[in-house]
Amino acid sequence: MELSSVFFRALRWAAPAVLVMLAQWAWQLDLAWLGIAPRRFLGLPGIALGPFIHADWGHLLSNLVPFVLLFTSVRFFYPRVARPVLWVLYLGPGLGVWLLARPALHVGASGVVYACAGFLFFSGVFRNSLPSLIISVVVALLYGSMVAGIFPGQPGNVSWESHLLGGLVGAGAAFAVRRQTEPGEQPPSPTPVDGPPEGYRNLAGKNFRYVYRENRAGRASK
Repeated sequence: MELSSVFFRALRWAAPAVLVMLAQWAWQLDLAWLGIAPRRFLGLPGIALGPFIHADWGHLLSNLVPFVLLFTSVRFFYPRVARPVLWVLYLGPGLGVWLLARPALHVGASGVVYACAGFLFFSGVFRNSLPSLIISVVVALLYGSMVAGIFPGQPGNVSWESHLLGGLVGAGAAFAVRRQTEPGEQPPSPTPVDGPPEGYRNLAGKNFRYVYRENRAGRASK
């Protein structure tokens, strides 16, 4: 799959968030009520809608750029597992927030961003693959500061639960598909089977008898 095609697909995923922000700004709307309300039935739609709703333009831009880059990386470097994995990275953090987070309205795509970053980083940890390890190192260098966002006590009204649960979902997804070989990776070496290889007979403890015969030259041979 071409990089440009993957990049524009990431933009299509991000476009609804921009349109929602434009609607909020143009008509002075507050759509936070469509976010995730933990353990409330009416908060369930927020699992799917919450990533497209942001508090302000700063909140949107802080999520939009890393989302596009990380989404593109997942889709481009892991094409064989990207489709199911991206659905898990999109819905998994929101489901975790609905089940476990503190009572509040949780909005924004930061959970998805952390999930994508977690998947890319831990894929390098779980796979026996040099390309995956290189991607992991690059993600750590570019987004290593995101680790601070998973702890409570963040300044402002930050959903640290979305960050933490997103990272855990990404790590879990990376572990689940670690054996799926991607283009450019070497397949894992087969696990040796217990016992002797085919065609081999264990001769330990056997008794051998040497028979000497006279050859035509009159010398003994064995």
